[in-house]
This record gives sequence, structure tokens and C-alpha cells, in this order.
Amino acid sequence: DLAKCAFFYRASRLELVWSESRSRAVLAAFRHASSGRLLYAASCHLEGAPGEAAARVSQTRSALERIALDQRRRGLAPEDCCLVFAGDFNSLGDSAVCQLLREGRLEQSFRDPWAPDVELVKQAV
Repeated sequence: DLAKCAFFYRASRLELVWSESRSRAVLAAFRHASSGRLLYAASCHLEGAPGEAAARVSQTRSALERIALDQRRRGLAPEDCCLVFAGDFNSLGDSAVCQLLREGRLEQSFRDPWAPDVELVKQAV
């Protein structure tokens, strides 16, 4: 049985307005009490096997796409929202997941240092 991800927050400061549970992540949107701004958050525990870099990228992309879908439903531009994406990436800082989160995209030619022979994406994302 996998350990599940969770959020702990102060209801006096943040109001939960949306949440979604995925197999490897919990996603949420909180409204900040004093500013009224939305804060999106993802708490994840990505695939741990060393050769599963493509699965980790897929899990991250899926979480980001679900957050973007909620933003579109609310008529929000992603650049107008805050996002915290945290958890156990089962990766180092030079990994494909970290590259995707840091740069907001991943080129087809990018290779994860732990799986240099594995094609991670069919086209740039």
C-alpha cells in the first residue's frame, strides 16, 4: 500500500476551494484569506524506480495539466496564479522533472542523467 500525500494548512489563513487526488499526487487550490488570491499546490510522491524517468515526467505533466484545467475553468491565466509543487520527486536537481518544473517546458532531446537512453517525451512539452 502506497503512502498517500496530504496538505496541512491553517483554515484561518487559507480556504480550500478545489482539490483532486491522483495516484501519485494531491492537487489543491486555496484562497488566501487576507489577499483573496488563489494559491495552487501539488504534493507528490513520484515513481521511485531509477529507470522510470519517463513515468515521473508523465506524472508531473498530468498534475500540471489538471491544475491548468482548473485555472481555465476559473478564467485565470497561469501567470496570475501562485503554484507550489512539492514532494518526493525521487530525482536529483538535474532530472527531467526538475527541468520541467524549473523551466516550464521539456525539450524532446532532454535526457535524464539516470536514464540517458530513455526518450522522455515524444515532442517538446
